[in-house]
Amino acid sequence: PEWRLESIAGAAPARPSTLRFEEDGRLAGRGPCNNYGGSWRMEEGRLRTGPLIATRMACPEPAMGQEGVVLRLIETGRIARLTGDRLELVGPDGTRLVARR
Repeated sequence: PEWRLESIAGAAPARPSTLRFEEDGRLAGRGPCNNYGGSWRMEEGRLRTGPLIATRMACPEPAMGQEGVVLRLIETGRIARLTGDRLELVGPDGTRLVARR
């Protein structure tokens, strides 16, 4: 299923943004500015990703700043909560990303 980002560091996404975990260990999505993808696995309750690749289109703020937060949280975050249709990732600095199916 596709997750729609609902909150990025406490703010609504500037543009529609998504995240999708594939069964084959791939992830893909659309950030506020660019498409991205990479690999993923769960390890001891933590989301582990391989290096993410993303297209390199610039866009205006606040979308551009949110883009960096989204990619950083996917690369370094851990799943704080996965309940039904709600996913919450938390980065090492406490920054949160919330998504719903």
